[in-house]
Amino acid sequence: MGLIIKVYHYINYYFFEECTFPVVTNFNNNVTVPVGSKNITLIKGKLNDFGLKYEAYFLNNNKYFSDAKLTDGVRWNIGMLDLNQLQAGDRVIILLHPVHWHKGSEHADFESFSITGQKSCSVDTLKSAISVVMPYGTDWGSLLAAFTLSPGAYAKVEGKFQVSKNTLNNFNSPLIYKIYAENRTIQKEWTINVRNAKNTACDVLSFAVTGLTKSVNINTSAKSILIHVDESADLKHIPVQFEISPGATAWTGKNAVLKNSGIMDFSRKVEIRIQAEDGISSDIWKVTIQK
Repeated sequence: MGLIIKVYHYINYYFFEECTFPVVTNFNNNVTVPVGSKNITLIKGKLNDFGLKYEAYFLNNNKYFSDAKLTDGVRWNIGMLDLNQLQAGDRVIILLHPVHWHKGSEHADFESFSITGQKSCSVDTLKSAISVVMPYGTDWGSLLAAFTLSPGAYAKVEGKFQVSKNTLNNFNSPLIYKIYAENRTIQKEWTINVRNAKNTACDVLSFAVTGLTKSVNINTSAKSILIHVDESADLKHIPVQFEISPGATAWTGKNAVLKNSGIMDFSRKVEIRIQAEDGISSDIWKVTIQK
């Protein structure tokens, strides 16, 4: 409410019909508030509508204490109240604001961060950057993040308030989280980068003998391929065309790297080693061609 008082010159109790007048100096906008280029007339409430008996400011009092008051740069606090100065019959108002009860934290950091389904996550506190690795094939267009922030801080993305385990975001590009410290004067931008892990699959997806194939049986469990071809096929010079897992590479022998098409000799045993995109996973596939 302090912001409303400063920006709109509108004291809280002006809202009630019983407290509209007298007008306080410098806070004279007690009937309308500016919204854009217009002045909007306020609908007043009554104390009784909210189960209230009175507004404290309108009670007769002879002593008033408030932590909104600064004397020589020192804010008054409840610890400065001397009860011995109070006398029987005094009518005292004491105004306290939680925002002044402790010094707001200046930290604007992620204390933890993760995205549902992630494989790993690393945090660089020096660069205020977080890198998340998702499983191969993940669509980054709508991902859910779970996070904790510095005590009292909150975060926004492109002006939208972020709620842990609730707010979906598009991570197709590096996403900037703006974190506001508890004291609201310190702000820090964190960059979230998402990428997918490399493919671990090392399978043969299709295999054909160009123009001569009659049937193909690909057994993924046994890592074997059985192809029946036309009787006219020359087993020493078989024109093959195949497809393997995305990002993977295929090898015969020790050095030869296969493209997805070429001439192979099937007059002898043929094995193809498929190495996955991750450079770690691999399988040996046995290919048999029969007329």
